[in-house]
Amino acid sequence: MAAAVLAATLFTLAFPTTEIAPLAFVALVPLLVTMRTRTRWQRFRIGWLAGFLTELVLFRWIPFTLTAMTPLPDAVTWGMCLLYAAWHGLRIGVFLALAEPVRRATLARFAPLAPVAVAALYAMVEWLWPVIFPWALGHAAWEIPGASALLALQGVPLLTFVVALFNAAFSEAFIHRKALAHAHLLGPAVALGLVLVPAVLFAPSPTGESIRVAIVQPNFTLAEKKGATQATRKVLLERLLGLVRQIPRDTFDLVIASEGAFPMWWRLDADDPKAPMNAQLEATRRLQKAIAEGPHTHAVFGGLRVEPAPARISHNSAVHLGPDGTLLGHYDKQTLVPFSEYVPFSDIIPALRDIPGISHLTPGETACRFPIASKSLGHDLLVTCGICYESMFPDKTRRDAGLARLLVNLTIDTWFGTSTAPRLHLMTQAARAAELGIPLVRSALTGISGVVDGNGHLVAELPRDQPGVLDATVTLFDGDTVFRALGQFFAPFATALCIALLVDAYRRRRLLFPLANPPREEPPT
Repeated sequence: MAAAVLAATLFTLAFPTTEIAPLAFVALVPLLVTMRTRTRWQRFRIGWLAGFLTELVLFRWIPFTLTAMTPLPDAVTWGMCLLYAAWHGLRIGVFLALAEPVRRATLARFAPLAPVAVAALYAMVEWLWPVIFPWALGHAAWEIPGASALLALQGVPLLTFVVALFNAAFSEAFIHRKALAHAHLLGPAVALGLVLVPAVLFAPSPTGESIRVAIVQPNFTLAEKKGATQATRKVLLERLLGLVRQIPRDTFDLVIASEGAFPMWWRLDADDPKAPMNAQLEATRRLQKAIAEGPHTHAVFGGLRVEPAPARISHNSAVHLGPDGTLLGHYDKQTLVPFSEYVPFSDIIPALRDIPGISHLTPGETACRFPIASKSLGHDLLVTCGICYESMFPDKTRRDAGLARLLVNLTIDTWFGTSTAPRLHLMTQAARAAELGIPLVRSALTGISGVVDGNGHLVAELPRDQPGVLDATVTLFDGDTVFRALGQFFAPFATALCIALLVDAYRRRRLLFPLANPPREEPPT
């Protein structure tokens, strides 16, 4: 239990709030040292406890969000948080249960690679495990120099592997500290070299071109969003229009405003002079006019829209407007947030749709690609757009990006209050920029709004919980990364390797089912 608590403490300190990133490189060491003298079920329980405590601390904002957005009692919201932590904490439990068989199977074949196999196992379990909010051990290292090159090579699983490799090597060094043989560190050193050399060779680089982007942060508070009426929506609209009008004319290449920044329902027929007038049409036309009279440039704004009869289905959308305010296109969010934008299994159990405080949106079906006529570049720039949560998923973002050279994310983190969730959200999304080798421009309703460069580093941001417009010069990168060109192949390779080792361990049943008190191991010669 002491090892589990210590590991959980190191895990949580490596992530927001404190973000002491180097601790991630030793967070697994207490567990890996302890596992040598435990049965598989003891290892599983130790790992599960460590994972449960880690998830409970990192996602302690779940009860606050559910209480703020739904009428569910505190007991239910905390119960859901405990269930969430219990499920996601299983990742470390499963890893630790399998780590010793994998290590021993590798020792029997080629001892120096034992830490490498353990690190590959962690990357495999993390990659395969079904999660709601995908965060990884590697995310802790997102701002450490060199991390971006690993992300560009093979994304977060490779970065997780490298962090886990340090953990495995340190645990071996600790266990064999009295008789440390060079063989214990040879395997990790060679593996690290084989990873770092191509990562450095194929890292993305700036092109020398840049664009200027205005990032609008409207700062609609939780109370304003939760209790929105027609009257309060008009107040929020005036706040948004005021921010748009203050943007200098013909200065920027692009203006973006967050998910939910447009507080009314979009009317995509606003350019039609015969469209039937209502409050939504009037609001859409007022925003069009504000863009035409103010910044007079391309803009991407977030908001909700409903399809006309007979469909009458709702979408969370990003709308592309031209310099004269013309509606040029829209994108409907494809990956919706469970228990926020939809209720899982509500198609099977219709009564679930009656839960108050939860939207019932319909996902989109097409990728977001907006061509922007850039004043700075003198030619069009293709922009891909992700709305909030969906930019956390690397394969989807890569697939939707196509040939885009700029990634835009429109987010609402208002629901999380003053918790660490917005920072954790940004941390996971920043990896997309490094993986694709293109900058990420992010507008969040109450923050954190900012710019992540093509190396995955946050280079500009607006303070949280205040309205404003961030004037950002965004340097473009070549966008030619191995991950973007070939996709994910490291994680499947690590999975195949670990499965082969587990099969080998199963054949040697004494490795898969060790004694409760196995004999002390001698260091390999």
